[in-house]
Amino acid sequence: MKHSRHSVPFLKLVVPLALITSSFSLYAQPIQEGVNPTPSPATSPVAVTAPPPASAPPVAPTLETSPFVLNKLALFSSGVGFFEHSGIMANDAEIVLAFSVDAINDVLKSLAVSDLGSRERAIVYPVDQPLDRALQSLKIDLSGNPSVARILNGLKGEEVDVYAPNLISGRIIAVEGEDDLLLRYATNTTDNYGIGPAVTLYTNAGVKVIRLSEVLGFAFRNQAINDDLNRALDIIMASSNTNTRNLTIQLKGNTTRKVSISYVIPAAIWKASYRLDLVETPNAAFQGWAIVDNDSDVDWNNIQLSLVTGRPVSFIQELYAPYHVNRPIVPLAIAGTAEPATYESGRSSSILSVNDEAMAYSAAARAPEPQAERASGGTAAKTLSAAIDLITPQGQDVAEQFEFTFPNPVSIPRQQSAMLPLVETRLEVTKTLIFPATALNNRTIHPLVGAELINKTRLTLPAGPITVYDGGTYAGDALVDFFPPNEKRLISYGEDLATSGSVSMSNSSPITTVTISQGVMTINRSQDFVKTYTLKNASAESKRLVLEHPITSGARLVSPTYTERTDMVYRFTLTLAPGQELSYEVKEEKPAYERITLGRLQPETLLSYSTNGEIPADARASLQKAVELRQALDSANTALVALKTERERIVIEQQRVREILSVVGNTGPQGEEYLRRLVSYEGDLDSLSEQIKGAEETLRTAQTDYNTYLANLIL
Repeated sequence: MKHSRHSVPFLKLVVPLALITSSFSLYAQPIQEGVNPTPSPATSPVAVTAPPPASAPPVAPTLETSPFVLNKLALFSSGVGFFEHSGIMANDAEIVLAFSVDAINDVLKSLAVSDLGSRERAIVYPVDQPLDRALQSLKIDLSGNPSVARILNGLKGEEVDVYAPNLISGRIIAVEGEDDLLLRYATNTTDNYGIGPAVTLYTNAGVKVIRLSEVLGFAFRNQAINDDLNRALDIIMASSNTNTRNLTIQLKGNTTRKVSISYVIPAAIWKASYRLDLVETPNAAFQGWAIVDNDSDVDWNNIQLSLVTGRPVSFIQELYAPYHVNRPIVPLAIAGTAEPATYESGRSSSILSVNDEAMAYSAAARAPEPQAERASGGTAAKTLSAAIDLITPQGQDVAEQFEFTFPNPVSIPRQQSAMLPLVETRLEVTKTLIFPATALNNRTIHPLVGAELINKTRLTLPAGPITVYDGGTYAGDALVDFFPPNEKRLISYGEDLATSGSVSMSNSSPITTVTISQGVMTINRSQDFVKTYTLKNASAESKRLVLEHPITSGARLVSPTYTERTDMVYRFTLTLAPGQELSYEVKEEKPAYERITLGRLQPETLLSYSTNGEIPADARASLQKAVELRQALDSANTALVALKTERERIVIEQQRVREILSVVGNTGPQGEEYLRRLVSYEGDLDSLSEQIKGAEETLRTAQTDYNTYLANLIL
């Protein structure tokens, strides 16, 4: 989430002046009446002023008023902060908060006000629109940096008092000659193009033309124009700081009460870092620090600080910019022919309409007004402030997250960071070597030096770096993920150069079973994955080692039994004796199968299956019978093809003889010879026809025998 330097707002508090006289000078100088102040990063965070309403009755306060200050802050590891300001105020009050543009959408989404004594409350802020558009909406248009001549020309018909130098009152008719003056400036000459800009007024004494160069001042008689002029100047002044937007919270009441305002805006995430001393294992000293950054332009003075770790859903929605929807243009309802229409089914009155459902949902979702303040003070958002109110030196689970709350107020000046003690305890630690699951095949590596940590505390520790000390000196750096209570974590912080290891891998796919049913043969295989780890300890001391083996997707572990597993790896705990070289085999298997339609196999493929030694003997015998039937089928088909081929040859030869007889005739010796051949061919064709009929019958029988055998074969 993008973070702004001006995330934390500046405040202006407006309360009755009589109630804050004693503390007024501590926070701000008086603000001039009628001027709309814009909080600036260079000013004090809180400004207080207050003319009370003339109609407000005097109230005898039961509490002493106090300045409106930031008193609670919760920083989340998701990149946002929960801020709560509170103070004691009386009667009507107005609080102005200035937020950065980057934070305004989050403020509109999360801002909550807790004021049990207010009759009315409202929050107003400027529309997100360009400066010129805002200025053009006023009665006096100061957009585009206009000249005095253009300002007056845009107010034709308005009454004005002009001092030139004597007072002349009248209504503006027009302003003329401005182009002459502009042309003289553009050409850098002193030529007199006309009289220069002049205002023409309709007065009681008639029409008068007054050169603007003679005018010392003027004033509008229409108070609405004067008000808009003052408002336009406020808008221009506010626009000089384009990175901030003011939200004004108006609270109307007649009591003295506590008011708090809370919101969630982008904030620098807090970080955790740890120190682990392995000298006194298995109960090793463990120390954690929280790194908190105040990169805003507001001091955090004596605030109740909480640090929350977890993963809440957090998003930005564009609530600040105005949105408009396009509406259809509907023709005028005039007399004419009736248009055809269709109608949807209606619903009974007992069923809410769409709009009623939306209103009911909105009402149900609206947070109820708090009935009473907590003993420690009212809060704006009960779900969040409940977490903020917890004060414990160690932390607690809150709404699926874990919160560290500091028991004493914390102060961090603006643009400063601080390291705050987070945890001081002892963890159950076992030193170990780690052979990582990322080791490559046939590549020698050195196992990592590490440790097993067991969180026996009640604390959920955030992820962060760990600086490891051993033997009274620095041993290395490690990282730990989110660490809940009673869980185990491995950390590594170096390599053991006295120990080495490598891994080799082999695969096989032996056949386990073969089934045949309805002409389909299913061959079940076991895909075996075997990794052999070779580990060597060249040192003179025994080494404990955790071997991480990556889990093969879809496979089961055959051997050995793992010590523990994660979603990604099996872990095996080994002991390497001094000078020992150890071979350690891990086997996994994964089922696979082939489905083969026997009737579609080529004869040579069917023959190869019938002679495959991996296939069980009964299956091979059945396949051998199928091979014999297939060979008989192929032989019958070959014989039939041969007979048909011979018949086609004789038919072709007959045609050739007929063509010769048509040329030579059948009366001479040559003709008689060809005639005998033709008669002989007719006899051969009759004989072949009988043979083909027999061959076709043989083929049908062989095909039927083969298909019936395969269909009825069950194994």
